[in-house]
Amino acid sequence: MEQEREGSRRDGAPRKHFGQRKQTHDERLHQILGAATELIGQYGFYGTSLHQIADAVGMTNAGVLHYVRNKNELMTMVLESSYDEGNPVWMFLRDRLAAQTAASMSSTHIPVLYRRTVEVNETRPDMVRLFSVLGAEALQPDHPAYDYFQRREKAFWERFRNIAWKVPPGTDMRNVFTTANSAMDGIQLRWLRDDSVSLSRLWSRCEDVIFPSPLWDDYR
Repeated sequence: MEQEREGSRRDGAPRKHFGQRKQTHDERLHQILGAATELIGQYGFYGTSLHQIADAVGMTNAGVLHYVRNKNELMTMVLESSYDEGNPVWMFLRDRLAAQTAASMSSTHIPVLYRRTVEVNETRPDMVRLFSVLGAEALQPDHPAYDYFQRREKAFWERFRNIAWKVPPGTDMRNVFTTANSAMDGIQLRWLRDDSVSLSRLWSRCEDVIFPSPLWDDYR
C-alpha cells in the first residue's frame, strides 16, 4: 500500500502511513497533557517551552495550539484536568459531604483522608512532582498558577470543614488541617528526592505525631 510522504500536516501532527488508525482529538490531547506534565514537572513552567512539548509528541507549535490556546491554558488543563479531575481524594471528600448521616459517621475519620491521599499519590509521582514544582514557583502573584493554588486551598478547606469528622473533643480543626497538609507537602518533596523510603512509611511517621496515641486511638 502506498505511503504518505514524511512531513507534517497543517495541524502540526506527523504524517502517518495509510491504513493506520487516526488518533482522536481526545487521544492527541491526552498525549500533549502527558508531555506537559513530565516536562513542566522536570523544568518548571518557565523552564519549559511550547516547542519542547510539541517536539515530545511529534508536533509543531501550531499543531499544539490547535488543541490549546497557549502555554498558560495548557498548564491549567494539566492541573485541573489531570491532577484534580477524578482525583480519588477529592471524590472521598465529596462522598463524605454527600453522606452526612449517622450511619456514615463511623468511617469519617481524618487520618483516613490522608492515608488515601498517600495511596493515590504513590501511584503518580510525575503528577506529584508537577504539583510540587508549580506550587513552589507560584508563590508570586504574577505566576500563571498563583490563582489556581489560592482557589484550591480555599476549596479544600471549605470541603474539609463542612464534614462532620469524628475527632477527639476540643480538636482545633483548622490547626489539624494546616499541620497535616504542611506535613504532606514536606514528605512528598523528601520522597521525590529519595524514594528509597516509601511515601506510606514517611506518612506513617507523621501520622503518629499529628494524630498521637492514645488521644486519637478511637478516631483513626
